[in-house]
Formats: sequence, structure tokens, C-alpha cells
Amino acid sequence: MLFRSRGMTTLVGTETRPEEPVKMGYQPALDGLRAVAVAAVLLFHLGVSWMPGGYLGVSVFFTLSGFLITTLLIRERVATGGIDSRAFYTRRLRRLMPASLACIAGVCVVIAVGLIADTASLRREVLGALFQVENWVSLLGGKSYAQLFQSPSPVAHFWSLAIEEQFYWLWPPVVTGLLLWATRGARPLQRMTYALVGLFVLSALSVPITLRLWSADAVYFASWTRFAEILAGGALAAFVALRNPPAWVRWFAAPSLVAIVVLCVVTPSGRGWAYEGGLPLFALLSVLLILSLQADGTIRTVLATAPFVAIGRVSFGLYLYHWPVFVVLDADRTGMSGWQLGVLRMGDRKSTRLNSSHT
Repeated sequence: MLFRSRGMTTLVGTETRPEEPVKMGYQPALDGLRAVAVAAVLLFHLGVSWMPGGYLGVSVFFTLSGFLITTLLIRERVATGGIDSRAFYTRRLRRLMPASLACIAGVCVVIAVGLIADTASLRREVLGALFQVENWVSLLGGKSYAQLFQSPSPVAHFWSLAIEEQFYWLWPPVVTGLLLWATRGARPLQRMTYALVGLFVLSALSVPITLRLWSADAVYFASWTRFAEILAGGALAAFVALRNPPAWVRWFAAPSLVAIVVLCVVTPSGRGWAYEGGLPLFALLSVLLILSLQADGTIRTVLATAPFVAIGRVSFGLYLYHWPVFVVLDADRTGMSGWQLGVLRMGDRKSTRLNSSHT
């Protein structure tokens, strides 16, 4: 089990009673970070000209999810001496599946009444969304994320949810195995951290290989390439469990947040560094921001304010429902454009329903 004693963290057998288990309480600033990430995605999907790289918000979600999920698994190991994979999967299904199924059902109704043309490719995409493989359906179907706004699919955004769910299915047994391996040596949490960093590096190295052997679209959609961003968060979780971050990490909050926002503004849509191996490096910015939010500071205080937290708590529902609403309420059907169309889309209550977060 994990415990802290005199500033050190150790893994010991379950027969030993820990003096002070490693804990990470609820951090409202992380909900605030979710709000920033989903806002970037929404602005991008609204077609806001000055936010062409808003899709990078998805990468922030990936890294934050990896951090939170790995932290939860380590905490479970602390509390029980093991990880109950069945309970983990049950919690994930209960939290995410009802909203996802409701969204897919709504899309099917929209297709049935003829608001969106029923095509063979759309049927495949709906099935891909249902079975959490939409990223592979899009990739193997020859779709590019650069074509997102050309004949948009109402379930196109399920590609990112599919990657996260695929990771979630794999992660509990992987973490269990790593923890068992780590306990066989000295400084087990340090070994765990090194192992997760190694997995991140391997996934990151797969990006240029995939780019060379396949395509830029494969770099964007393939599970193994995007796992790097989630693994970066997982490695951070082990590091934070190993030692409390010093207070001075708070000084990284403003620069890393500003860098993320600037990249969302200057990164082109559908091409450029994000498709050529840069996303694992971008994940390190997200890691730096999440790490800095572990210490009290101005940015942490701002992100923990009620407006940011409120948006962050409904970020999953916002992400899940906004895109089908945007696809149905397009310029042709509404006769609107620009800010008026944006106000109409954001005013639709359907896009703000249900779950509070990815994790």
C-alpha cells in the first residue's frame, strides 16, 4: 500500500497499516481547466476565425483525464490494497453511457425525420460512436479532421470519446501490473513514475513512425498516437503521488496557460504541427499547467471561481451535445450566419444537458 511517512512515499504489503495515505481531494481549479478546454473546442466548432486551433482543447482533456484516472486508481490501491477493475468499468459505464446513448438516439431521430441525409457512411459512423471506435471508422473510411466542416457528421466528435474509452478499458490492468512490478524494488512509486514516463515516450515515438508509414490523419486519429497525451497525465499522477509539488510550481501556471491559449489562436485548422508529431509536446504544456495547479496561486484561484467550475462540471454534456446541435442548426437551415448563428446554437438548451465531466 502507499503511505507517506516523514516526507517519503512507500509501497508496502497490505498487511502494514499506513500512517498517512496519499490523498488528493477535490480540486475545483481542475474543473475550471475543463471549462477553458471545452470553451476552446466550442469556439473552434462555431467557426470563430481567431480560434482556428481550438481543437487543442481536446488534447488538454486527454491529459487531464489521464491525470485524474491514474490518481483515482492509485488512491484505490492506497485504500484497498488492490484495484477493482470491474467496479471501475461499472462506474465508467454508469457515468458516461446514459448520456452517450441518449445523444446517439437523438442523432438517429434527426436522421429518421430527414433533417440529416441518411447515408451508408453515416450509419457506419453511428455504429462507430455506439461501439466506441469512431476514430477508427473515420480513419479507415478515409475521412480527415480537416474536412470536419464539409458535410459534417453529427457524431464526428465521438472520435475523441472513443479514444478515451479505449484507453479506459486498458488502463486498470496496466496500472495494476505496473504497481505489482514496482513493489518488487526499492522506491516503488519512483519506479512507477519512470515506467509511465517510458510508456509516454514510446507512444510519442509512435507518432513520427505513424506519420512516415501511414499519414497525418492517422497521427490524429490512431489510438496509439493519441494515448501519449493521456499517458502524460498518468505519469504526472504518479509523480504527484510520489511527492508533494513545491509551492514554486505555481509560477508555471500563467505562462503555461497563456501558451496553451496562444497556440489555440495561432495553430491552423486541419494541418501543421498538430498533425506532424507535435501533440505529445503540447501535452507537456498541459502537464505543466496541471502540476502548477497543485499549489495555491492566482491562476488556481481564478479557475476555482464559480463560473469556471460551473462550466467545467457540465463540460462532458457540453462537448457531447453541442456538435449535433451545431450540425442541425447550420446556416442553410436557419438562414443565419456569423454571431447570430453562434448565439442561436449556444442558446439551445440541448447542448448543456447531462453529465458533469469526463472523469
